[in-house]
Amino acid sequence: MKNLLISSSIILGLATFPALANNSKTAGPYAEIAYETFSESNEDFADIDLTFTSLLLGYQVTSSTSVEAFYGQGSGSDDVGLMGVSVDVSMGSIYGVALKTTYDLSENVNAYAKLKYADLEIEAEAMGFGADESDSDLGLSIGLEFGSNDGFYATSSFTLWGMESETTQSGFKIGVGYNF
Repeated sequence: MKNLLISSSIILGLATFPALANNSKTAGPYAEIAYETFSESNEDFADIDLTFTSLLLGYQVTSSTSVEAFYGQGSGSDDVGLMGVSVDVSMGSIYGVALKTTYDLSENVNAYAKLKYADLEIEAEAMGFGADESDSDLGLSIGLEFGSNDGFYATSSFTLWGMESETTQSGFKIGVGYNF
């Protein structure tokens, strides 16, 4: 998993590098609001499926390169059985930055890849006791944007997070955005 993220990061960087020298007329800020999922599968524990709502602010530097900052807050929880005890697990918050490269498929449809760095906080409660844990990691997203001529667009993506070899973390996103 880590090798996939490292090689994908290199490819993303190489694809973005030539675009940095080319200023674009489409440069400018944009914002998105989205509903996202976060799933974790681990060999030793039960799977966790969480949801959160996120706000993203970005700046398109060139026609194919953008930088982004995002923040999300948990909007649901999952009851997980752990050694015979029911544990209520929820997303606390997630925030981070991303480098995005975009490829135009048609006039109003774009494919993109993002290299993300995020800090994630998970909260758990069982039998009246609570705990939280946070972790930072790299992620790689691939997705599509469907635009309109008035600046609004819809977006969807799939993200792989590269934590540990025995853990698989992924997520889906669906949202709307506006190019200012």
